[in-house]
Amino acid sequence: MANALFKLSANFRNRIIKSAGLRLADAAGRDTATYFEIMTGTGAPSGAYHLGSGQAAVYFREDAADTAHLAYYTVDGGTIWATLADITSLSMVEGADPGDGIAIPITGSADIQMVSSAAGETGTLADPVETGLILHLRLTTDGGGDRVVTAASPINATGNNTLTFAAAGDSIVLMSARDAAAAYYWRLTSNDGVALTTV
Repeated sequence: MANALFKLSANFRNRIIKSAGLRLADAAGRDTATYFEIMTGTGAPSGAYHLGSGQAAVYFREDAADTAHLAYYTVDGGTIWATLADITSLSMVEGADPGDGIAIPITGSADIQMVSSAAGETGTLADPVETGLILHLRLTTDGGGDRVVTAASPINATGNNTLTFAAAGDSIVLMSARDAAAAYYWRLTSNDGVALTTV
């Protein structure tokens, strides 16, 4: 549950920042001390503005000067602002098979439909560059050989980085995350028929 907390228009660092907040409520409908803000402004966000320590917020740019970085978020009151590469990354798009020996493109969350030939095909998967992306890989056409995808980093705690799609319908779902050293990686969330190994 959430209740409207406040609306604000203020001038921070000579930029007009518009903000709306939501205060969360518990199961009984009572306000809690936890709240979340959505802000808009021109230019990239920097600093805490009026955020409290540990407060979460999302910031959307009103200008189109940098189309690759239109949305940002913080979970620590503005100490660190991370980018969402594009608002389109928040929705999943269908992606075509990149082809044999070609890297799987990462431009946002995507459903990649792959095929294999009689001789088999390969591909690579680079590490993501932001958190929260969802990647669905599936083999739609089995031409007789396997489709093998090698990830740049392990996708699970076991350390597997090689995905083998042997039959039509094999599929796997990965989500991007970031470790304590601020390195991005893919993490396995669902697997239907894909053999996982390490090379």
